[in-house]
Amino acid sequence: MRFGPKKDSERESDNMMASPPNKAIAKPPKKRKGIELTQAENLTPPVRMSTVDLRDWIGSSILAKHDDSTYEPGVIHSAPTENSVEIIFDRSTQPETYSNILESNDILGNHSPPAIMIKVGMTVCVRARHEDQIFRVGKIIEIKHGPPMSSLVHIRNEYLWVPRANLRLLQPPWYDDLEDTTAQEVRLVFFTDVIVLSRYHSPRVYQCR
Repeated sequence: MRFGPKKDSERESDNMMASPPNKAIAKPPKKRKGIELTQAENLTPPVRMSTVDLRDWIGSSILAKHDDSTYEPGVIHSAPTENSVEIIFDRSTQPETYSNILESNDILGNHSPPAIMIKVGMTVCVRARHEDQIFRVGKIIEIKHGPPMSSLVHIRNEYLWVPRANLRLLQPPWYDDLEDTTAQEVRLVFFTDVIVLSRYHSPRVYQCR
């Protein structure tokens, strides 16, 4: 047996025996994230721009607000400004002017909505009888799909079953044109990014979380 300080070669041999060999630690593969649209869902839509030319709607059959709860049928006679029209009601021959109509529900389209657009809980205009010239505002409580389709509408203190022909949506006749100008976007979704292509803006890229 030998006592005394160890040589360098002996120290290296002892260290190799005491320490386990260094092994490369394999990192687990990254999990692919699902398609998360957290940020994409909160995108700020483009500012609404009105490209409606009210002169295109001259001669159209409409409903115009008479008071807070009733509308009357008439025809758009003229469009003196870009945000006003003159209406001739069915009951009259003299035009009446409605202003700021692109920001209100004062003018509605006078046509029955498609059945797919009629939902329980929605507010509509209702004509109680075919011969009535007054449409009243009410809420759909129940729907019978028929055929023919009919809706139970609550109007103030009464309930009426009315056919689809007597319903009108609270939308102006140019509603679809207003919707087209908000943002017609195509979203291409990848595992890392969401690319938004818009008719009115250059492409925008949003990273998914």
